[in-house]
Amino acid sequence: MGAQKGKDLLLKVEDGAGFVTVAGLRARRLAFNAQSVDVTDSESAGRWRELLEGAGVRRAGLTGSGLFKDAASDALVRAAFFAGSILTYQVVIPDFGTVTAPVDFSSARPGEAVTPLDQFLGTGDGEAASFQLVKGYGDGAAVERRPVVKPVAGSVRVAIDGVEVTEGFSVDLTTGIVTFAVGHAPAEGTEIRAGFDYDVPVRFDTDRIEIDLEAFRAGRIPSIPLIEVIP
Repeated sequence: MGAQKGKDLLLKVEDGAGFVTVAGLRARRLAFNAQSVDVTDSESAGRWRELLEGAGVRRAGLTGSGLFKDAASDALVRAAFFAGSILTYQVVIPDFGTVTAPVDFSSARPGEAVTPLDQFLGTGDGEAASFQLVKGYGDGAAVERRPVVKPVAGSVRVAIDGVEVTEGFSVDLTTGIVTFAVGHAPAEGTEIRAGFDYDVPVRFDTDRIEIDLEAFRAGRIPSIPLIEVIP
């Protein structure tokens, strides 16, 4: 691959109808990292290093500067920043591909609204009253479900056998456990599902954050690496 022009590296933002180009970037740093999980022990064959397949943490980081496409693009990004909005970004890299980064914060599919049918929590037996919020990734037999422990207050919607229930349950915002009140435990064979927004616990992956003020009312957005904290 030959050298690429800065204007050929495009930054796009999801605006509800699709991805729109907001800026051309000249990348200063583009890094992909796939950390592995070492599971080597005293019984490992030949004492060779063993890695756990599919369990690593994948990250992508982009740091750069460039020019907004137009005033509307400038306004879109500024409004999202000051409102604390979570947007889905896409970076188009010539001769490499497209990297899309939807921030993981909702039980729904990217760009869709939360519904009480989003995620399967379990099947009732007439007695069990507590169910952990989870989010599934993948399809069919390959679905991996991870616990959601920090749901956003007021966002959790619950359904039993496809019908939304609005009372008779509570949600622990520190564990993500949905508990049905006495007399409201789901009947045997019923399917419990839920939809929700949630926060993801993270920690800083650096000891220093650099902010570069290049000119009056003009600066570069700093790179702030974060790593998810797995409960």
